[in-house]
Formats: sequence, C-alpha cells, structure tokens
Amino acid sequence: MSRDGDVVQILSDGAPFAVVHAGAEPRPYVWPLFAPGGVEVTRSHPMAKREGEQSDHPHHQSLWLAHGSVNGFDFWHGREHHERIELQSALASFEGESGVLVHCEYKWLVDDARPVMSEIRQLRFDDLGDVRVIDVLVEFRAEVDDVVFGDTKEGMFAMRLHPALRVSGAVATGTLRNSE
Repeated sequence: MSRDGDVVQILSDGAPFAVVHAGAEPRPYVWPLFAPGGVEVTRSHPMAKREGEQSDHPHHQSLWLAHGSVNGFDFWHGREHHERIELQSALASFEGESGVLVHCEYKWLVDDARPVMSEIRQLRFDDLGDVRVIDVLVEFRAEVDDVVFGDTKEGMFAMRLHPALRVSGAVATGTLRNSE
C-alpha cells in the first residue's frame, strides 16, 4: 500500500490491486481495479481514454457509491444543486496480515455546503490467491432532518465493468454462466 494525499494505492505482492480516490469530487471512487494476473475489470472513462471504450455516462466512475434521491437531491448525477460527497476527516488506511483497510468519513452536501447526511465508509481489500475480495461497510447518519432514500432507476453501490467483460457488442468477450 502507498498513499499520496487522499489517494491510496492497494498492492498485492507488489502488483496493482486498486486505487482509492477518497477525496475525488463530486464523489469518491475506486479506479483502476485489477483481478489477479493484472486484468483490469472496470472501465477507464472518464478518468482515462481506452481504445474501443464508450465515453457515455461520465458519472459512472469505475466502482462508486451514490444515490439519485436523498431527500430529493440527486447525488448520482449531481447537477442541479451541486450535490457532492466530500471527504471530511483525515483519510486513514491500515495494512495488516489479511489485507488493507481504508477508512473515510464524508459529508453529503448540496448547494453552498448544506449537509444532507454524513457517512462513514470502510473499504477492506483482501487477496486470497486466485480471488480478490472487497468488503464495503457504510454507515449513514442524518445531519439535520430525517434521511429518505427515494425510488430511482439507479442503484446505490455500482461498478462499471471493462467493455471486454460484456456479453454482446463490438469488444465483448464475456460469458454468463449459472450453477447448472
């Protein structure tokens, strides 16, 4: 593990695993994210250009957490009220025998820094040999009023995959399998 300000690079036996952009705005994200063997599993846009990759949905930043309706504010797109998730406390990261833990505290803010809620987020990165695991623990707390998560078409915790992992399309090489 190495740190440069609010950016934590997670390594596994010296090879890249993930980079946590804890202070990124309008919301934090993890990019790039690698499977064992150095295989990149998330798309690069909008952080970087990659041949054959679409440049749509710039708010889809690799691996991220956001929501489209928190007390009526859209933290997924974050346009109308300058919705953003800001790092509040000093970023803490710990490397142990079983992996790396990144602990962050955030405020979900709108307009001129009006708080909607606070968040404590822990990301734990473990390498189990041929499997890599990311455990995410999130705690939300109301700041002023109750917090209401509205019904939206988006999820809350999201991952935009590398285009080659698709099952159809020009650069798709992915397959789907079930237990049967």
